[in-house]
This record gives sequence, structure tokens and C-alpha cells, in this order.
Amino acid sequence: GVLFSSLTVLVYQGSISLLAAQVQSFVTTDMMTELTAAGGIILTAIAISSLLEIKKIRTASFLPALLVAPLIVWIISFYKNKEPAFQMPALLS
Repeated sequence: GVLFSSLTVLVYQGSISLLAAQVQSFVTTDMMTELTAAGGIILTAIAISSLLEIKKIRTASFLPALLVAPLIVWIISFYKNKEPAFQMPALLS
């Protein structure tokens, strides 16, 4: 049992580490700040909804913010600087 679970953990953590290394090349500090803020709001909503049971909040509806917030920062930096903060990597090169 422990051997099989360690294999699964290795695959998950390894894939997350490899993905983070690839994402690091084009994510700016401002994008990471907004992503962290969106994640903090989601964690606060989970605390209010599940742990404290103050009010039921559907936290799954906040998940798109994890993609939208950095995208908005990228769009604003594009119009502010007249060029994007990063170049999209070529997928087929």
C-alpha cells in the first residue's frame, strides 16, 4: 500500500514541479501577485464556508479567477507597454 501511494505522490509532485519550471519562464511578478491574491480569496471563502460555517459560499465558482487574474495583468501590461510582458512560447518549434 505505501509503495503504491509513494509512486502516485512521485508522479503528481514530479509533474507539478515540471509544470512550475515551464510556467516560471513567462509568468511575471505582477501575474504571480494577482494569482496569489485570487488564491487567498478562495482560501478565505473556504474558511468562511466550510470551517467556520458562517455562510455557504460556492468556492468552485471562484476557480476561473486563477486563470483570469494573470491574463488580465498580461493584457494590461500589453496595452501599457505596447508590447506583452512575455512572449508566448512556440509550441511547435
